[in-house]
Amino acid sequence: MEISNRIKVSKEATDKMKQLKTKLKTGPLYSIARMGLMYSLSDTTPPQKEFYKEDGMDFNKTTFFGDDYYTYMTLLEEYGLYTKPSADKKSTKTDKLSPKQTTSYLIAHTNRGIVKLSNRIKNQEDLLELIKEQNI
Repeated sequence: MEISNRIKVSKEATDKMKQLKTKLKTGPLYSIARMGLMYSLSDTTPPQKEFYKEDGMDFNKTTFFGDDYYTYMTLLEEYGLYTKPSADKKSTKTDKLSPKQTTSYLIAHTNRGIVKLSNRIKNQEDLLELIKEQNI
């Protein structure tokens, strides 16, 4: 499974990552984006239409995934690939997406996860509690 070389998250997700970085006193923003992706994948429903925005910060694929590109792609595939929803059509499960569709799907998961993390985590203790709940 391949994706585009650039991963551009939403403006909302960009703003929320910056807020989380300040709250958590953490490292680079891509580490928060990775957490967002994984947190979203723990939800069994596909991301809704509003999470498919790509109007914020962008990451190079190598920076975003580091040496773990194939691990993330396997996890994305394992949790299920879904088509992008539209105004008149829900997401449907599929076996294969084009690189552009896969990138959009990955971005939607990342955006959703960042927003959910931002709503959930107010300080480092909240992050620790989430880690314990998720068994990671």
